[in-house]
Amino acid sequence: MADSSTLYQKGARFRIRPHVPPEPFGGAYGPNTRPKISVWPNDVPGERVSFALQYPPMETAPPPSSGHVNEHEFTITGTKTLRRIGDDGSGPGGAHVVTGYLDHNRVTPYSVPAVASKAPEYHGTWTFPVATDQPGHQRWVRMILLQLVPGETVFDKILRASEDGPVRYDFLPDETFRLAVLKQTFEAEISIWWDAEVSHIDTEPRNVMVQPGGEVVLIDFNQAVVHRFEKYLQHAKYLEGSHHLPCSPIERRWPCVPGWDEFADHDGPWARWIPKSWLDNRELAAEWVLTTWGNPTPPNKYEPLSDYFLNHPAHKERGPRLITMLEKLGRKPAGEE
Repeated sequence: MADSSTLYQKGARFRIRPHVPPEPFGGAYGPNTRPKISVWPNDVPGERVSFALQYPPMETAPPPSSGHVNEHEFTITGTKTLRRIGDDGSGPGGAHVVTGYLDHNRVTPYSVPAVASKAPEYHGTWTFPVATDQPGHQRWVRMILLQLVPGETVFDKILRASEDGPVRYDFLPDETFRLAVLKQTFEAEISIWWDAEVSHIDTEPRNVMVQPGGEVVLIDFNQAVVHRFEKYLQHAKYLEGSHHLPCSPIERRWPCVPGWDEFADHDGPWARWIPKSWLDNRELAAEWVLTTWGNPTPPNKYEPLSDYFLNHPAHKERGPRLITMLEKLGRKPAGEE
């Protein structure tokens, strides 16, 4: 079998067919249906082939068909990541990520539902055979086909402005743009969680794609939880007494952004994107949160702030400006708690 770096190269073509994935298992989804497999620490290409043949992907019932195999030709136009198992001998890698198109249709028009505008549009799961160097044996590879989102990640923008050193803020987009991206990231995460009932979990800069027009799309759902398959917990919207609207970003992400505790020491994933002043004064970050979503547009977009949040004892440690802002949103004045 060819090495992945040459197998999945520009111009390569594969005959792919629809595939029904198994329901998720393990972790939040309940017991594993397969035994845990240890990856060989010092693998070589030949061993990887044997490994793939010994532990093939799970089989499921084929998708409904009209009597013929629904195949398409997928042509690779470029590669984003080509990760192997144990590339450096330290452990497993991730998925191969390539770009391409189906059946010579380089541009395929489609409509994007409201919730999908916050995440790449999903075009199904597929499978295709790959020849091996073992006579009479081929292996089947699983593939997820997603919309190609133009733009670059927040992490790419940070990296270009820092080059592994102190960030040069004049090389970053201006602060207004950065805060607009942060606002969209909060709202996209909540929209996907509430409307699609999927928790992204990993909203770090590397997984936030900023399109040329400034719109944000969350990518990389490999750690996400699909709540309808959870075995142990219900989604918040189905709990007794739940509100018909999602909770406000103020309450869901207080006092600021994903990784707050990490960037408090100036070294977290978002530390080089937020305003520099926030690193030295947490009150400024919390003020921005209250100002941004205290009176959301449109109104009735989020559940009203709960009495539990507004009157939480921890707020007593906040400065007078923040206390005043919280009181305007419904917190009981001092002496009335």
